Parts: sequence; structure tokens; C-alpha cells
Amino acid sequence: MIRQPAPPNLDTPIRHQIAEQVQQLDARTDATISLYLDVHAQEDPSAPLQRANAILRTLPIGRKSRERVVRLLEEELRNAREGHLAWFASEDGATRHASLLLEPEIPLPGHERDVAGRYGEPWTTPLKLLLASTSPVAVVFADARRARLFVYDLGELDEVAAYVRALDPTVWRRYAEHATGTPGSPARGGSGRDDFEARKEAWSERFLRTVVDQICISLA
Repeated sequence: MIRQPAPPNLDTPIRHQIAEQVQQLDARTDATISLYLDVHAQEDPSAPLQRANAILRTLPIGRKSRERVVRLLEEELRNAREGHLAWFASEDGATRHASLLLEPEIPLPGHERDVAGRYGEPWTTPLKLLLASTSPVAVVFADARRARLFVYDLGELDEVAAYVRALDPTVWRRYAEHATGTPGSPARGGSGRDDFEARKEAWSERFLRTVVDQICISLA
């Protein structure tokens, strides 16, 4: 018997978070400032903000709006780790709509590197490309008695399922009594013991096969 949850859900929290943010942004009808910005650990801390300010100057927004956006970004980048930032704000720069700092590189148009910006409808195409071009990787740690399933996706590792093989003690007793001929007396060797070891091996194989089947169902 295997105690297990339903087939594991490989829709990881980070993938769900990005998809949800994209859906919410796509539903907006107001003009939005969309910004994609790389944050590098080894560079001058002010460099990302300088790149953002430079790209904002190319957008059809007023000086006051640009200054508000820069102030919001400055607060956000103050303690930011290395990564790739997807950032969205209102037309006047006063309200941040969404912010995602991701580990994997976000696909941008070929001529744009380190920073890209748009004004108008929320520019979510790079995030959609990221979701479409990146597949989760399943990692299984298993032995004859238990298995743990992890999924590495979009820079994050999550445990999504655990499986435990349960041995029925009445089966052990039945085989032990069969080998000795004495109820309650455990077998110490012989064909009864050999049969039990063979049965345990078969159970282990069936357990691992079931785990693999569950994973395949989720990946289908």
C-alpha cells in the first residue's frame, strides 16, 4: 500500500504568481509605464537606476511623472538582490501596479539589453515569453521506502509531493509463521524468509513505479 497525495501539481508558486500578475495587468485599460531592468550584483548600486532613468526619458511621459517613477524605483532597488525586474506603474508614476524580481533572464527584443521600457498598454509580452520558454524540471529523491518530489522552476525550488511505502505487518507475520510452522514464531531463514525478501523487493519496485506513474500523469 502507498500513502500518497493526489498526482502532484507542478504549477509552482512562482509560475502561478507571474501568470496571475500578467492576467491582472492585461485587464487594465489605463496607460501604464512598463519597465524591465537587470540588477547586477557586481555593479555600482546606482547603475540600474541610471539605466531606468535613461529609458524613461525616451517615453512620452512628463518630467514629474518620470521623477515619481525614479523615486519609487530607488526605494525598491535599495535592498534588491541580483535579478531581472519587471516593473509596472501608473501613467503619472504615483502608483506601482506590479513588481517582480526574477532569477531567470526575461526575454527582451534583440536590440534591448539590461533595460527596456514602454508606455501605453501594459507590456506583458516578455513575461509571457518567459513562461512559454521555460519548463519546470522535476527532481526525485527516492529509496525503497519513501520518495520526495521537487520542482525547479523559474529560479525557485519547491517540494510538491511526498510518498511513503507502508508495509503491512500482518503480511510479515503470515510469511514468518509459514516458514516455522509455529504461530507467532518468526522465521530465521529458509524459503519463507527468501519468499518474504522477494515480496519486499517486488513491493519496492511497485512503489517506485507508482511514484513515476504519478509524475508522468502530472507532466502529461
